[in-house]
Amino acid sequence: MTKKFQTNITEKDELPELDKFGLEKFLLDGYDPELGWVRKPFTSGFEQGKYGTTMFRINEKGARFNLDYERLPIKISIYGDSFAMSRQVNDNETIAHYLSRLTNSNVLNFGVGNYSIDQAFLRLKRESQKNKTEINILAFVPEQILRVMSYWKHYLEYGNHFGFKPRYKLDNGNLTLIPNIMDSKEKFNHLGELLPLIQENDYWYLKKFKKDFEVIYTFDQLMESNLNWRINSYQDKECFETLLGVVNLFKEYSKNNHSNSMILVLPYKNDILFYKSNNKKYYSNFINACKEILPTVDSMDDFINLDKIDDYFSDDSQYGGHYSKKGNEFIAEQIYHKLI
Repeated sequence: MTKKFQTNITEKDELPELDKFGLEKFLLDGYDPELGWVRKPFTSGFEQGKYGTTMFRINEKGARFNLDYERLPIKISIYGDSFAMSRQVNDNETIAHYLSRLTNSNVLNFGVGNYSIDQAFLRLKRESQKNKTEINILAFVPEQILRVMSYWKHYLEYGNHFGFKPRYKLDNGNLTLIPNIMDSKEKFNHLGELLPLIQENDYWYLKKFKKDFEVIYTFDQLMESNLNWRINSYQDKECFETLLGVVNLFKEYSKNNHSNSMILVLPYKNDILFYKSNNKKYYSNFINACKEILPTVDSMDDFINLDKIDDYFSDDSQYGGHYSKKGNEFIAEQIYHKLI
């Protein structure tokens, strides 16, 4: 029997009761008043994948530990989401580690799980003041078209109760930064009072959350639904212009700070399978626009030439989890060829 995944979303989930123990742990381990959450220095963790248990460590800079390369010159930084961080592999199996080996340098890895492109950009602005590099790489999955429109992740990823974040919002064609509403720990105790402003600033509250009460998905249906939202959102003017607008902010910031910048798009396994089945890239309009702005690497272009892609991912599901060490080494080579 196929396992069912129920969203458990009802009207009372508009104001869920926050788990006290979970909140205390989140505030201690990951909370950040500006960015929403971040990997804190000297923390670590374990993760599972089809290749076994893996471990990650965060160094004193707040970047992922880079075994054997920590003392080498620093020229490149990577910012972005969990695929940028390279979850589900060890510290010496990340994109940044393999790129360090190719460049004989210490590539700083500031990727953070579940980050949106706006959080990654704001992280860059913070970290580059003390960890400035010649090249900044903004790396992210195509799903960013959904994440960039979130203000409270619970309205997109049901049950992510602590996932409050800043977001950029279109205002007469310009982007306006809406700061993280949970900019102090005490505000978590006043969620009900803040709810009207949260709902006003979250794109998915009316678009998706309110329409999805009591829906039951199998895992495959859940992944298919998410893929369909991604596909449709790249044709949505507001979503598209918001995502591309943050890319432009990244370009301008790097230019003003005399750094070179690059966009790196990292597809899910089911993004690749969609291409192979339909012979088209559903986010090609975004890639074409990015290439007009910055040097851009879309890893899809090389993935589609592979006969078997399972070895490049850490899970056996259609989604595939994150990249395996083989997948990360493959990506690092793509970046290196673009750099040289």
